[in-house]
Amino acid sequence: MTPSKAYLQLSSFISPVSITVKISVALIISVFFSTTSIYANDGHRDTGPFPREGECNIEDAFFARYKGQIQDDDNIGPGSLKGWPVPTPENLADFVKDPIIAAKLGKALFWDMQVGSDGVQACASCHFSAGADPRATGQSFVENLSMASFPFAMPNDPADRKLGHIRIINENIGSQGIVPDVYRKAKVEDVSVKGARAITARAAPSVINAVFYHRNFWDGRAEAIFNGVNNWGVRDPDARLAKLTEAGEVVETPVRIPNASLASLAVAPIVDNIEMSHVGRTTADIGRDLLDATPLAKQVVHAEDSLLGELAEAQGLRGTYRQMVKDAFQPQWWAATDYRSADGYTQIERNFSLFFGLAVREYLAMLVSDDSKLDRHFDNLAAGKSGLLNEQEKRGEELFEQHGCADCHNGPEFTGAVYRTSVTGFNNTDVTPAFQPPEEIERMTTADCGVRVYDQGFYNIGVTAWDADLGQGDTDPWGHPLSQAMLKTMPLKEISNTELASLYVAEAGHAEEVPTIARGEPTAAKGAFKIPTLRNVALTAPYFHNHGYATLRQVVQFYNRGGDFHDYVARDGIAQASQMDLGIGQLGMSDRDIDALVAFLETLTDERVLKRSAPFDGPSLDIPNGLAADGKTQQRLHLKETGRDGGEPVMQFADFLGN
Repeated sequence: MTPSKAYLQLSSFISPVSITVKISVALIISVFFSTTSIYANDGHRDTGPFPREGECNIEDAFFARYKGQIQDDDNIGPGSLKGWPVPTPENLADFVKDPIIAAKLGKALFWDMQVGSDGVQACASCHFSAGADPRATGQSFVENLSMASFPFAMPNDPADRKLGHIRIINENIGSQGIVPDVYRKAKVEDVSVKGARAITARAAPSVINAVFYHRNFWDGRAEAIFNGVNNWGVRDPDARLAKLTEAGEVVETPVRIPNASLASLAVAPIVDNIEMSHVGRTTADIGRDLLDATPLAKQVVHAEDSLLGELAEAQGLRGTYRQMVKDAFQPQWWAATDYRSADGYTQIERNFSLFFGLAVREYLAMLVSDDSKLDRHFDNLAAGKSGLLNEQEKRGEELFEQHGCADCHNGPEFTGAVYRTSVTGFNNTDVTPAFQPPEEIERMTTADCGVRVYDQGFYNIGVTAWDADLGQGDTDPWGHPLSQAMLKTMPLKEISNTELASLYVAEAGHAEEVPTIARGEPTAAKGAFKIPTLRNVALTAPYFHNHGYATLRQVVQFYNRGGDFHDYVARDGIAQASQMDLGIGQLGMSDRDIDALVAFLETLTDERVLKRSAPFDGPSLDIPNGLAADGKTQQRLHLKETGRDGGEPVMQFADFLGN
């Protein structure tokens, strides 16, 4: 349940006396659900009350206008991910002939160093450790990173941001990309490169469990609807593929594949001039380079690789990418032998973005980590057996629920930015009615006691000043806001794309007493980012979209003091508080509480991810790792291939820092 929404519901139950209330997530929950737990836990729960920031006068005339306009979210609490439904495109069979071969193709493409313009950079180069990027050298303009560099926002008192900060580093840690101005010709080959690599603007989030997200990337710009060409979905009115009809003609065809944000995600970095490609390179160029190449030609695939082992040679895989595409995809997308596009590409080259996106989607959809200690704990409880959490971990689970962590990091996915909340809805048998309808946009109370519309699963929590990185508040290449909330509240005449303007978005208007969201309502999207899953969070340091926090303890301390930028006001007068969720506030946890909460988060580690065993095994990889001491030589880290039984534990951020 979004805490600020419950607050407004609460206001209608209090006698009409002017009163100022200290908002408490746990206190609010205890008022509404004092006799019924909304969490799927093992019975350990302490509902507060405790101090919480956010003083709002519930009898203010402003709130009177909004009484009844905010619907409760009866979100489910932590649970096992085993057997949880994995979103699948409903029209996948129109494109994919054999999903297993498509997944094999996707795994090869994801790990292949031949995909990058320099013959080195692979998708996996930024997602090789628990699906994320733990490198420390060459990742930021902050020089000589060490553990002492963190957190980037260093308070005088870790528990109280109001006492000021020792320092605030206004930089992000990103990921090493391509060497600027690298250019390759048509053939895949090594290039001699010198100089530092480009750095992405944000950290690379984990791709493990990313199949559950409704939209991908930190700012959600990998749209849920894949258009077969790029990450922009229906936002790109000109995206077309070449389709062979039964009459033998090739026609320009728009493609719409729902529930496929992973495909949208996959096709963006491979042509990005910072991440993987030289200027002007297209996905058709990549197809022309790769189709007749040996997959993973520079790398070693383990003979027991869970997907690719049967194709493994001494180096690379047997066959070509062209044959894998033909075996995996429906022929209407590749079989036109006489076709040439206006710029000279064959049909199979022209449509390579479709093959790349959907193949990688099929592979990443297999990367579901559902065998952590916490999963087995809940499975035991469901079977009537004893739970597996020790006393400290149980206390951590209680704190996770009491302090509102589960409001945003909810359900078995440990995030609300998922299909369950935005598309399908879900059942919560602990409340009546049990079904929670889907909501992609809804209203919430912000930290300045305002009521604004926001995108489900995207929040400004005060990691950075909102104008340092707009996140959801930024725009697409056509000038439309990334935020669905901003789209649905802006004047229709300002949306030039008719399909985008008419796109259905589920909203919190499903109850009779909750009016639909109107044009002109204020929004909270500036500086808002996707809620990441907490699964394997102990393996994915550093943290947040700026990678400015090195340890889980620093993250918990951040929440304990209520973020760092509540009082920030930009030059244009927009205050951070107007964009922040009211639920971010000082918690008052002790050091012992913080230790317990960290211990609970560590139970979300899946040992298969740590050991790179199936389905998280992969080929060998040479990973760029900054410049050597001479300032010229490109360093590389060699990652050894693993098979279904795994190998050495993945390298983590502390290893790269030398701590």
